[in-house]
Amino acid sequence: MKRVLILCTFLTFSAIHLPVQTCHGQNIGLQLGGGWFTMTGANSEVTEVGTVFRPALGVFGQFYLFNFFLLQPGICYLLKGIHKTHSLNSGLNKIGGTNYSQYLAEEMTEKATLGYIQIPLLLRYEIPLQGKLQPAILLGPAFAFNVSGKDEASGFGEWDGSHDIGNLKKVDFSGIAGLGLAFPVGKLKMGIDLRYDRSFSSAFEDVTAEALANDVDEELWTETDPVTFERSTRAVDFKNSGFSFQVGVMLPIGGGH
Repeated sequence: MKRVLILCTFLTFSAIHLPVQTCHGQNIGLQLGGGWFTMTGANSEVTEVGTVFRPALGVFGQFYLFNFFLLQPGICYLLKGIHKTHSLNSGLNKIGGTNYSQYLAEEMTEKATLGYIQIPLLLRYEIPLQGKLQPAILLGPAFAFNVSGKDEASGFGEWDGSHDIGNLKKVDFSGIAGLGLAFPVGKLKMGIDLRYDRSFSSAFEDVTAEALANDVDEELWTETDPVTFERSTRAVDFKNSGFSFQVGVMLPIGGGH
């Protein structure tokens, strides 16, 4: 039930376009927006996962295929991430005869910001209806290349602060599905799209024992024993997911009707 409630909070608008012609043509546009992102597979008895809002900026095109089908590729700089809260009880602060209470708070938090260059390859179907409203369906894959990873830690004592995340995978493959509604505003055309982005693979890689022993940045994103809090070399199986919105202005680059 908790996961369902968390997923419901992700809902937001995605992709507002202002094209200057109908969909039956070729257009190129600039998008600015953002979204609410998190990671699936992260909840446990001691860890609660929340969402973070992150911006996005990019360009895209619309190319008429046939009937009411268009190809909508794009490229954008997209920030995803996650907010984690680790709740500890005082009894677990003493592990193996060693008292860790001087280092660990009762509640520890991490906020990760992951930067990607994403290339979505979407098929857009404009549903033919009478009137000014024009609904659409979006569906397709997206390839994202990781360019940055930062983690803000709090409550970890000497480990507090900003850290680079060292074991992020370089490529993240996801699927995108969305619904849209377009309508004219004066001589322009406005649209409201709802888009869901879900990764198919873990965002993190396993690490070696040497890397784990010498790099606290990687240690923060590997699995932890819920009783002893000992780290392993296995990466946490987190997958990016979330809803987003983008605002864009399109210009025609080819003929249409």
